[in-house]
Amino acid sequence: MAETVRIAMTGGHGPLKWPQRCPRCGASSDLIYFDGRVARESVSLGLGVWRFRRYSLTFSILTCRRHALANELGAALLARGMVMMLLRGLIYISLSLSLILVFLFATGARAPTEFAHTTPAPFLGYLVAGWCGTGLLLWARRVTAVRPVRLDPDQDVAVLRFADEKYARDFKKANSKATSKALSDPPIFFARASFWKTVLVIALVAFIAHKVAHATPQSHCERAPPRPRSSDYYWSCPGPAALANSARVTGR
Repeated sequence: MAETVRIAMTGGHGPLKWPQRCPRCGASSDLIYFDGRVARESVSLGLGVWRFRRYSLTFSILTCRRHALANELGAALLARGMVMMLLRGLIYISLSLSLILVFLFATGARAPTEFAHTTPAPFLGYLVAGWCGTGLLLWARRVTAVRPVRLDPDQDVAVLRFADEKYARDFKKANSKATSKALSDPPIFFARASFWKTVLVIALVAFIAHKVAHATPQSHCERAPPRPRSSDYYWSCPGPAALANSARVTGR
């Protein structure tokens, strides 16, 4: 059973200590380190310019030579960076469309041969890529024994995911200070800076929506008439004084 572990990156606890065995197969020989990266990314608007900020951290993860490359590739595919999350979102959309089409084919609402002949080739390629990408993500989840998940947005704390619960317990025992609750536990939600940033953004969007919804549209009669030209004929809205003068002239 998988387990996530929070690790404080400050506090003077020194480098991380890893159990002297492979986290996937348990082998204690031919062990090597590979780099596991985790990042904190944010986008903000300042002085009319969008700013992209990225703070990354690298872990040296101990595993056997046989499983090191697969673990590294799997962790990269499951990374929480903006680019990888966008790619996974496209894969999930493609898979959802494919499942809808499978349902239509199964119920007879759409013929597969007709769909294949009338659908553009790029869209068919996108559907095939969705299935391939889903298989690749499932493979990544199976082979990733240790995966850096994310950096806490409000603390200098990294979150690692271990596929083996016993290995995670041994890791926490070897790094008892870095994984202690006093240093790594998250603060209560209203003590987080990210919570109040989210509240301010929601309040700003709600204020703008309220102003737009209750804005009084200017009537056509109050608008300044366009400058007349020789070929232009336009209607104007007469005021009360003009209507009274018109009644006197006509004798009504």
